[in-house]
Amino acid sequence: MRVGLLGAGYSGGFLARKLLDRGHQVVAGRRSLQSMGALEARGAETRSVDLSTGQGLADFAYCDVLVHLAPPPDLALIETEIERLARALGPKPLVYASTTGVFGRQPSGQWVDENTEPGPLQTRGERRVAYAAGLAEAGFEVRRVFVAGIYGPGRSMFESLKRGLILFENGPLTSRIHVEDLASILEAQLGPKGLDGVIACDEAPAPTLELARHAASMAGWTLPPVLDREEAKAKMSEMARELRLSGRRCRSLHRARLLPTLRYPSYREGLASCWLSFEGDR
Repeated sequence: MRVGLLGAGYSGGFLARKLLDRGHQVVAGRRSLQSMGALEARGAETRSVDLSTGQGLADFAYCDVLVHLAPPPDLALIETEIERLARALGPKPLVYASTTGVFGRQPSGQWVDENTEPGPLQTRGERRVAYAAGLAEAGFEVRRVFVAGIYGPGRSMFESLKRGLILFENGPLTSRIHVEDLASILEAQLGPKGLDGVIACDEAPAPTLELARHAASMAGWTLPPVLDREEAKAKMSEMARELRLSGRRCRSLHRARLLPTLRYPSYREGLASCWLSFEGDR
């Protein structure tokens, strides 16, 4: 297949390399080409594309299928952006990387799966819901993937601890997905088993503090101070509060149809792999 990646950043890079290794053609796009030299060297066609203006979209018109990994714009701009996509690319299969945030606020500890009714939505969830609906209305064959917190080499708890991550007690159970497993799920969505609506998460939701203690123990580091929840809340940005205080305990009823087993079913296997490639000061 000829696969177009819109928003080929961290996750897109892992997916692109996996697709190239399988013999597919890959057209990888993002606004700046400065960080895409490695993908080009691997055989991907790299393109500068700006979804907010439509610049560069014509380069993706001849792709068989699209993977949309870029964040959505403000609600007021979504309709215009999708109109540009539809005019430039026409109706075709499109795998849309959404977020588990579309399920909104859920009671603490309650399981979230693909049949869960959305709770009150925060800004990120509202944008993702509106964007996916707009893509479907524009004629795209949308296959949504609701992505939990992504981590992997270079973006793991080890890097977070080195940056001074704010830690606090009584944090919510939070689901995550290793970037390599996410790439495998996205790849499976491109094939005949692709479906609209699958949660990409591992099988061991846990509070952030649990991961931090595990990572610090692995590395032999002293854990940063652990605050109470309200003190930590006062120190975090609005975005951090949304992400850190609204964790969801997710499981997928459908993922096994695409990917029977995960390479990293819990943070334990995932962090062990990340530590092997950690490039920071040990």
